[in-house]
Amino acid sequence: MVSRVMGMTTALLLSTAVSYAADATAFDSGRFDWSGRYVGVQAGYIEGDVDTSLSVPGNNINAAATASALAVGSTDLDPNGFTIGLYAGFNEQRDNVVYGIEGDINYTDIDDTASVVTPMGLVPARTTDTLEMDFLATIRARLGLAQDNVLLYGTGGVAFANAELDRDLDWAFLDGCPIVAGLQRCHSGGDDFRTGYTVGGGLEYAHDNGYNFKLEYLYVDLGNEEFQTVNTSIPGQNLIHTVDLAFHIVRFGISKKF
Repeated sequence: MVSRVMGMTTALLLSTAVSYAADATAFDSGRFDWSGRYVGVQAGYIEGDVDTSLSVPGNNINAAATASALAVGSTDLDPNGFTIGLYAGFNEQRDNVVYGIEGDINYTDIDDTASVVTPMGLVPARTTDTLEMDFLATIRARLGLAQDNVLLYGTGGVAFANAELDRDLDWAFLDGCPIVAGLQRCHSGGDDFRTGYTVGGGLEYAHDNGYNFKLEYLYVDLGNEEFQTVNTSIPGQNLIHTVDLAFHIVRFGISKKF
């Protein structure tokens, strides 16, 4: 459902942009003045795009363990949920061009766990990934074209988050590690995602009573992180894990202009 909503939102924004671009004379600043400060509330859907992988540097690990570890190096995390927050900013207008700065702070309902096990023919192994994030904030520039009280804009800037990914790798090798769900938990680790970038766009309508309503899409890329785990019972047996993390957000907002 989230993907369908995102697709519909993107299609709406693109179709609006194309129709405006097809008729440059359609942009007329009209009577409404977008200049000024505003504060608002927003809510919507957030969906994660997570890629995980594993590599074996070849130190102190045999061929059977290497094959099992590589087979469970990528899980199928599919984090999604709702987001709600506050935003504030200001606009300046020159003719039909509107530009400004906007910042927001949001709660995000991201908490997902996924596991993968080895296929038949390999020594049993299992990787479990857990991703959590309950905070996301952005500071962005906005640039758009106004047609009276309708604004089509693009936006981009910096993103801040508290996303955390934890990974456990369990296998049947007799390494003397703690036993969890029938397998020995020999590798555990994780990494944090704190900053990244965001780009997107939106459509905003200004009502005569001073309230504005917006539909917005944001892509948030929190980057690529790499971390190592070391076998708790075999010193020097390292595994290298790589995680790419990004999010797609569709949200609606209501703000008051001052």
